[in-house]
Amino acid sequence: MGIYITKQELHRYRFEVRDTGIGLSPEQKEKLFRSFSQADTSTTRQYGGTGLGLAISKQLVEMMNGRIWVESEEGKGSSFIFEIELNEQENAPKESKAFSHKHVLIVDDTPSWQKILARLLKGFHIEVSVASSGEEALRLIKEQPGFYDLILMDWKMPQMDGIETTKLIKESCEAPPPTIIMVSSYRQENIVNAAKEQGISLKEVLAFNSPKDIPGLVADFSYPEPKRIGMEFDVLPVGLFERYRKVWATADFSDVTPLIRQVRMIKSHYEIHLMQDAADQVDKVYQRAKEVIRTGMTDLELAAELEYVARKHGHLGLIRMRVYNGEMFFGHTFSGCDSAVPAYTDTPFGGLGPSPCFGQGASYKPIERNEPIIIDFAGNMDGYLVDQTRIFAIGGLSDRLHKGFDDMLKVQELMKQLAVEGIAWGELYERCHALAMELGYADSFMGAKGSQVSFIGHGLGVEIDEYPFIARGFMDQTLQIGMAWAFEPKVVFPGEGAVGIENTFYLSNEGLKQLTRSDDALVIL
Repeated sequence: MGIYITKQELHRYRFEVRDTGIGLSPEQKEKLFRSFSQADTSTTRQYGGTGLGLAISKQLVEMMNGRIWVESEEGKGSSFIFEIELNEQENAPKESKAFSHKHVLIVDDTPSWQKILARLLKGFHIEVSVASSGEEALRLIKEQPGFYDLILMDWKMPQMDGIETTKLIKESCEAPPPTIIMVSSYRQENIVNAAKEQGISLKEVLAFNSPKDIPGLVADFSYPEPKRIGMEFDVLPVGLFERYRKVWATADFSDVTPLIRQVRMIKSHYEIHLMQDAADQVDKVYQRAKEVIRTGMTDLELAAELEYVARKHGHLGLIRMRVYNGEMFFGHTFSGCDSAVPAYTDTPFGGLGPSPCFGQGASYKPIERNEPIIIDFAGNMDGYLVDQTRIFAIGGLSDRLHKGFDDMLKVQELMKQLAVEGIAWGELYERCHALAMELGYADSFMGAKGSQVSFIGHGLGVEIDEYPFIARGFMDQTLQIGMAWAFEPKVVFPGEGAVGIENTFYLSNEGLKQLTRSDDALVIL
């Protein structure tokens, strides 16, 4: 890989990043600068990335009266090139000599990166040495014990990678440097996991015992005391807020909940892949349900069977919801009239639960023939969630319940037709709600009469109830590419049961995509 900078004309420069990788096809080149697009989406799961980098780069370059393009041939590598206008600096920048007594060792097998890092460090008058391999780094450190203050270590190097080199430095050198920083374009989690396998603890998080410790930690890194501090007021306990106010009495505290929500509502390709894995998880739950449901088993026994399957396939055991103390278990599993019992949660279904002390979800009620069995289950893969509801029955269902289920499929189909970029969340809700009213469910749609909720869908990712809300009143916010949500039209008939459907969707450049993949059909056993 190489980086080349050339002056084209007065105040205009060309920057080229050239590699000898797999190259790009014409189709891949055509979509490369689109938002949320990557040439090979399989790399997203391994290395991360949002598919936004080149799209943002294109906007920045064009703002600087420039242009950006790619030259590539499959099997022969690629060149990413941009030209921009730059004014040359007349006066030399002020030099800092605060680190002139420091010595840094760069360990990297790529000459261009060696030059870039060395140039940056020398700008601070730091003494720089370079090693092109782990073996060379070990030799330099052993030759001058205690000489280097810092090592900048690449991870992927031939023969001996950065993690193995770090381990050998710590084990074999008399006076190893106090700090080794891993510098890599790979995802942080990959490096951390690889380091743990080698028995190396990477310092990522600073521990503290009390909020009173934080100002000292901030000062240790030469940061000033904050003047403005953002917190998520919608889920922050007052007592905890007051503790932080005592620590920084002069700071201005503000609510950053809207900003956090806006960042989370647009999912990267990597996040979508994790949600697809969670969808695979809940499909295994669905398949197991068809095998184990039987008359006489209790709702709680069925829930335990399904939760066991989910845990075996990576479920973390908790579902995080956007509310204070809002972590719950896997979801709701109940049958018959229990499925129509409202609960304290802001959900269309509730359930009696095992005890009034925890009044929701599965109870000790035995499953019977000819009644709806609800499996409303949230998958959780590496913290990312999907939501899915399927309806089962042994024998069959009443005409009213069967028709209610079929009609909820119609409401879902309408949403799938309407969900395009730019439609208001509230409009999507109103039109789907209107269809449910036309079909005759004014007293039963999204809950029993008196406990109906005012939404049909909710965003999700690392939490349930992220943006967007397919709910009443949200007329100013619109669907955007990258949003993911669960849509759950349901009807509740007290004393008889409940039915409905729930799937998780996301809006891509190619239109609406469904993440959950279990068959929507009513399962008659």
